[in-house]
Amino acid sequence: MSEVERLPEDAGDILGLGIRSSLNFDPFTYVNSVPAERVAQIHIAGHSKFKKYILDTHDHPVLDPVWKLYERAIQRAGHTATLLEWDDSIPSFQEVHREALKANRFLADTTLAVAV
Repeated sequence: MSEVERLPEDAGDILGLGIRSSLNFDPFTYVNSVPAERVAQIHIAGHSKFKKYILDTHDHPVLDPVWKLYERAIQRAGHTATLLEWDDSIPSFQEVHREALKANRFLADTTLAVAV
């Protein structure tokens, strides 16, 4: 059963969509399968790179593959509230702010997908 198939029908109309590339399945398939009209907020965060895997640790800048997933998510869900999560090894405000501004650039530059 896929992650999307596990979404209960009665979960309401609002979903928080966590964007990460450390999933055990194709993350683009997941993002393309989530009911876009139910996404009310998107969460993005940095990861730690290990020898055999990448772990969603919320303690580094967001990786490029995650930004690509974010771009696809906002193409589908539209200009949605975005939460940049940085919970550990917190850098200066300027560094976190620069990372958050990247999300603004994606929002400004992304062409929304047309519903078919």
